[in-house]
Amino acid sequence: MAEKKDIFSENNEIFQQMFIQHKAIMLLIEPDSMKILYANKAAADFYGYTIEQLRSMHITDINMLPPDEIQAEMERAVSEERRYFEFPHKLSDGEIHTVEVYASPVVIKGVPLLFSIIHDISERKKIEKKVKSLLEEKELILREVHHRIKNNMSAIKGMIELQMDTVEDPKAISALQAAESRIQSMVVLYDKLHMTYYTSELNIKSYFSELVDEIVKLFPNSASVTIIKDIEDFCITQDNLFITGIIINELLTNIMKYAFPDNRRGIIEFRASVKNGCITIEIKDNGCGLPEFFSIKESAGFGLQVVSMLTEQLGGIIKAESGKGSRFTLKIPQA
Repeated sequence: MAEKKDIFSENNEIFQQMFIQHKAIMLLIEPDSMKILYANKAAADFYGYTIEQLRSMHITDINMLPPDEIQAEMERAVSEERRYFEFPHKLSDGEIHTVEVYASPVVIKGVPLLFSIIHDISERKKIEKKVKSLLEEKELILREVHHRIKNNMSAIKGMIELQMDTVEDPKAISALQAAESRIQSMVVLYDKLHMTYYTSELNIKSYFSELVDEIVKLFPNSASVTIIKDIEDFCITQDNLFITGIIINELLTNIMKYAFPDNRRGIIEFRASVKNGCITIEIKDNGCGLPEFFSIKESAGFGLQVVSMLTEQLGGIIKAESGKGSRFTLKIPQA
């Protein structure tokens, strides 16, 4: 190998400015021997050695990985298979710092070397670890809150069932049954929405499709009802998604309770699409239809009053039509 003085000319102005005086930590390493051939002032300041001391050392003296792993990583850098690495480097005082290394092969006066630029990322790693710990703690809290909410809903449902056993008035029983059904539907809706928290992307098409199926399954006549779905995938905020889910729940509940009396076979069509920033959701059935002069806003039913109120909250409009069955069309802003 050529002598160091032949390789490096400290009188060369470009070398002085680009390597020696540069603020980034830089090393030149001979790959086969893993010897540090040159280090700049920033490297000396960081590692706590003089430049002369660093030039008498091997990279294995500061890199805490086993030598065979270091050699393997250097071979990847020389072949340009990889350019970026993370290593534990030891300073002169024994402290270990996590560093990121950008390494590239260079040839100086016919000598193949490895040029490494090094950044200390120890503080960043500490912050990342702390953030990860906080996120894990938050996730545990959310799971516990979710569990308690579901338990509370189940407890309320159980209390309603007990109350039904103590009353004989048909109207009271019907009201309690409606409340029980609504709570069970809300459990399904809440559970579906909660699961979206743990996914990086929310698939609206899948969410609505599964939600419709699970709401319909809550009713004893579900086996006699065919569901047809045509759902586009689009974006919607989680707050608006939850409110929209409640509206869908109330409309499907109304259809399942009243559209197909005496276990009549029926069809429900569910469509969702978006165009020009407007989401359109259409729920249609071929059941017995709506009463004459029906109006959602003037409906005495609690569920449809909820639908009207929540639609206004979303800044949308909802229209009900009756013919061979019923059709509910909800339009809301996408944002």
